[in-house]
Amino acid sequence: MDPGVLTGRDSATRASPILITGSHYSGTTWVGKMVSAAPHVGYLNEPFNPRVAPRIPGAAMSFWFPYLSSHNVTRDTRAAIADLLRHKYPLRSELRRGQGAKDTLRSARDFGQWSIRRWRHDRPLLKDPIALLSTEWLVEEFSVIPVVLVRHPGAFASSVRARGASHPFSDFLAQTQLMDQHLSQYAEQIQDFARHKRDLMEQAALIWNILNSYVITMQARHPEWLILRHEDLCRDPMGEFARIFRYLHLELTDHASKTIQDHSSAGNAVTGKDSSEFRRDSNAVRWSWLARLTPQETASLRRAVENVADHFYGPADWEPPCPEVE
Repeated sequence: MDPGVLTGRDSATRASPILITGSHYSGTTWVGKMVSAAPHVGYLNEPFNPRVAPRIPGAAMSFWFPYLSSHNVTRDTRAAIADLLRHKYPLRSELRRGQGAKDTLRSARDFGQWSIRRWRHDRPLLKDPIALLSTEWLVEEFSVIPVVLVRHPGAFASSVRARGASHPFSDFLAQTQLMDQHLSQYAEQIQDFARHKRDLMEQAALIWNILNSYVITMQARHPEWLILRHEDLCRDPMGEFARIFRYLHLELTDHASKTIQDHSSAGNAVTGKDSSEFRRDSNAVRWSWLARLTPQETASLRRAVENVADHFYGPADWEPPCPEVE
């Protein structure tokens, strides 16, 4: 076949919604923003996050990391997600939900932005780590094309502790289908963590294991999915983003290339107080977690996650490289 001919399957792929997911603190915002620099891509920020408006109806959507499947999703939830993927903003329900003038202004602003994207027929891009455990259903139900990110346990744990991000483990227990199908090996630990307050580093280790065990299962079940390590993106942002753009059938324009370069160059900061600012020295970010963890904490974390982490990271990924080779 002529490689210049666009097949029906390729045409459908180019119109398919995009999902950028992975655990929280895995670089989904950075990747989502870079991909949305492509022409006619509409960025949707964390619609599965129970704290982000507009909210999707349904009991499961009140959980952190909801597990949606054909057996548990409600008609209202499915319809709301379908509308979201058409950039159809639920203005009426959001105005009813609003608590004051600030909410009303926010809803009016979002309605205008979504309407423009809908009018332009922008390809929806869902940037949402909270949707990770529902990725398979989103692919099956809406032909979503997923990009799944994995980040080093040390970087993840140091971010969890820096932000004081305690997790409600009871949200996992309340989802019986999730527990039965994917998390049975962690049931006792999850029950213990739901009953007793645990150190943030211990929480981070368990959450990392839970979320990335799911990624391993999906990698085996769906080898066609693009699953990337955050560290590889940091080491070679232009090369890895070119790979992402090809996978998603997006044009890597001069504007998109410049955006990627500007947000990953060595002249940028390594960390920042404002989490919404994602200009970073990407190569330095790879090892920034080492300065935030003691050797004892790193060793303890490594023991706690090794059964899962060894699938993605080898011994060299736990030790900084020599300066002369970096």
